Amino acid sequence: MVRAVIFDMDGLIVDTETPEYLSWKEVYEAHGADLPQDFWAQMIGTTQVKLDLAALLMERTGRALDTEALRQLRRTRYHEIRKAYMKPLPGFLALTDALIARRFPRALASASPKGWVDHVLDEVRVRNRFEVIVTGDDVAYGKPAPDCYLLTAQRLGLPPSECLALEDSLHGLTAAKRAGMRCIAVPNGLTANMDFSTADRVVRSLEEVTLDLVEIL
Repeated sequence: MVRAVIFDMDGLIVDTETPEYLSWKEVYEAHGADLPQDFWAQMIGTTQVKLDLAALLMERTGRALDTEALRQLRRTRYHEIRKAYMKPLPGFLALTDALIARRFPRALASASPKGWVDHVLDEVRVRNRFEVIVTGDDVAYGKPAPDCYLLTAQRLGLPPSECLALEDSLHGLTAAKRAGMRCIAVPNGLTANMDFSTADRVVRSLEEVTLDLVEIL
């Protein structure tokens, strides 16, 4: 029986990932290089895969580049692009409204640092929709390790088997399943090609996640 719902953040509640990808992709294309979506996807949902994208661009072009200038250009474009994306994704507000009305415990388990999580939750004004918030700074190992989900269940006062995770990435799904939780995968435009075969259910958006679905899993 599911007694709590745990949300990922980046790419599930807010599409923070697309502006990051598009801004770097523009920088790469301006230098005649490609940044494939599948390559980018390996970094989604985890802090354990870290790539120096400016250094990688120099390697791919074979030219010496001003990496600080590249990063500054990328940051400028990111802040221009992100304005259109900083809002709750379809279905999130309705789902959390329904959970709150039913007094269903709600938590957030993100691999991202606390500063970033705080910034996003405050900017889109959804912090008060969660009773427990766990970030990457709270655990020794980020997703796909199960640490953040195990800590979230502990803080909820529930066994992992009674928690349902909502995830948009394979790293997140793996973390939830390793923690012993059920998981609904909600792929987005950047993660749609990932293998979500171990998920308990795959949906197209949070609009398809209803209380009825939560309660039958």
